[in-house]
Amino acid sequence: MRRLKRIGFFLYSCLLLAAGYYGHLKYLEFFYPGNAVVQEENGIHPAERDAAPAAVRPWKTTCDTRFEICVQDLGSGETETRTEPIPEKYVGMDREQFVHCIQDEVNAPSLKERRAGLLSLEVLSFSPERIVLKKSYRREPENVDFYLKLMENRVVVYEGDQTSVYLQTNIDGRTLPADLRREILDGKPLTSREELENFLVSFGSS
Repeated sequence: MRRLKRIGFFLYSCLLLAAGYYGHLKYLEFFYPGNAVVQEENGIHPAERDAAPAAVRPWKTTCDTRFEICVQDLGSGETETRTEPIPEKYVGMDREQFVHCIQDEVNAPSLKERRAGLLSLEVLSFSPERIVLKKSYRREPENVDFYLKLMENRVVVYEGDQTSVYLQTNIDGRTLPADLRREILDGKPLTSREELENFLVSFGSS
């Protein structure tokens, strides 16, 4: 009698396990049709496997990304922000690709940007919804006769082509006012001989 009870209990347990397994299969079939019993060798369900890469996929720009440009004129100190359609070359980029592209543009600016006096580009904000790019310019006067530059802490006067030395002065750049020194470090343009003579007289070149 006891043996029959044990056998009956064993069969009952097996029935419960079978019912539970069958219910689990039906659950997977309902929520994951066609993939209910397909699993990776490591035991990860296909739905989990497909979701994993999406969680780490980098953000990328689209044709709908808002593209804002902050333009700073270092000469006048004025700043202007404008919104433009995102250039096609930037579409589909993640942040790393975009920053790399911007760095290439700084290292080798277009002729238009060089003429405009482009000095730097800086990514202020990046997301698939919005990009903010800062462009800094130092626009040169149309007629530049001379440029002041520093060479071994001495002020050197170059002609307007910035390659031919016009005059080497004995003016020590370290004695100049900080703002003026920064301008000369970048290459300070002078639009006339009179402006050059006033500088030389003011700072005592002999």
